This record gives sequence, structure tokens and C-alpha cells, in this order.
Amino acid sequence: MVEPASSPPSRWYCDDPTCNGDPHEGWHWCHHPIDSDEHVAECRHARAEQRPPKGDDWFVWMLMAGRGFGKTRSGAEWLAHEARSHQGKSYGVIGRTSEQTREVCIEGESGLLAALGLTIISKEYNRTTSEIKVPGGSTIYAYTAENPESLRGPNLAGVWCDELAAWHYEETWTHGLIPAVRIESGGERPHVVVTTTPRKTKLMKELLKRDSTVITRGSTFDNEHNLSAEALLEMRRTYEGTRLGRQELYGEMLEDVPGALWRPEDIENSRVELID
Repeated sequence: MVEPASSPPSRWYCDDPTCNGDPHEGWHWCHHPIDSDEHVAECRHARAEQRPPKGDDWFVWMLMAGRGFGKTRSGAEWLAHEARSHQGKSYGVIGRTSEQTREVCIEGESGLLAALGLTIISKEYNRTTSEIKVPGGSTIYAYTAENPESLRGPNLAGVWCDELAAWHYEETWTHGLIPAVRIESGGERPHVVVTTTPRKTKLMKELLKRDSTVITRGSTFDNEHNLSAEALLEMRRTYEGTRLGRQELYGEMLEDVPGALWRPEDIENSRVELID
């Protein structure tokens, strides 16, 4: 078999920070007419909310949004951009399981290989280890959140963490990732991008309170141009107006507990100050 040539990656971040991702003058590389309604996901680039925070005074960029928002594409494109922009650095991608890391974050339709313009059989990709040698000299290593010990030793310039709210072991973050992310990338501080559907966990609540965390929120319907109309209709039928829909469609972290007599905000609002 003759290996097909790797295709050049499509450009993702345009010069307009308010762009909605639709093809426009200077950012139109598909065969569809620029003003047509025929554009598909591969024709578009980053929407405004899919762009990383400006500046260098953040440590975590938390994309906490509903399913189908474009979180995976955002994480993959950010990591691919970082690895291409800085030579000789090491980066990491961590999924909930080893299978999820490979099948979604790396080989998925919106994963790293697609963002880098590579394929499963590209010489830059070692499918046995899920390691990617990025053209330019940097390397992306794959890890699983189910093995905190796997992050002992690496010296990483940046990491993409997928579905953090579903990780079984907080130690993967506290004892594995944090000590591993310790070098600068091109003179910039290391960064961690988290893409997740929200769930109320101790780690998530802690990260959301930190000044060094930049939060991007969004819903499934922010990405409706790239989603099947039938799928969106079915999701509305299944989840619209439900508690689960607030989480899965609108990216809301649910604080209330079904059946509970009191909500946390009710308790806080009812506190009184005792005066001696």
C-alpha cells in the first residue's frame, strides 16, 4: 500500500476575533460559493467562543459547554496550534480512558490528526503509543486519566484535558498533571485547556473559583450550523425542559439535588448573623 500524502491542515484562527466561523474573504478555501448555505464543518473555522483567551495571565482555559458545542475541535486545534508554533517542546493530551483519548481526541473526526492534517497511517503518528511527531519538532504524548502514575516524569509545555468532570481520579490532575506542566513554551507560561460537559465535582468547583481559570460557557445550539437538523430536533425532544437537558445541552453545572428539601442557595440566603 502506498501511503497517501498528509494533507495540509486547514487554518483555524482568523484575524477577526468576533468571527462566527463561516467562510469569508481571505478565509475561504473550500469549493462552495462563499455566500452559499452549503458549507459543512470542514469549510468553517473557529467561532469567537472557540478562540483561546488573550494574553498569558491564565493557566486553565475551561470550555464548559453542552454536547456538540465544538469542544473537542477547540481542544484539538489549540493543541495542534501550540505544537506547530513551538519547536522541540513536549505536549500532552489526556482523555477519560485510553480508548477515549485515542478514538476521540486523536483519531476522531474533530481530533488531533485532523487538526494537524495527518491520517492514521501517517508516518508522524505511532498508533501503538498514540504519540504524534508534529512537523517542526514538537511531540504530543497521549495519556489516560485512569492512570495518574503515567504522568510521572514528563516535562510538558501544555496539555489538553478532555471530559475532566468525568475523570475517576482527581490524583491524575493534582499528582500527575500539575507537576508535569512545568516548562515555558516559546517564552510563554504553560497552559492547560479543559473541554468538558459540566458535572459537580470537587475539582471542577475548585478550578472554577480560581483567578487563573478563564471560563467559556456555551450550548449545543451555538454550533447548530455544523450539526444535523434531525439530531438537534431529537435532542430537543429528549432533553428540552429537563434537568439533564440543562447539563447536556446548555452546559449548566447542576447544583440542585433531585428530591432535596433544601437547595444550597436557599441555605446561604437564609443565614443570619448572631449578635451577642
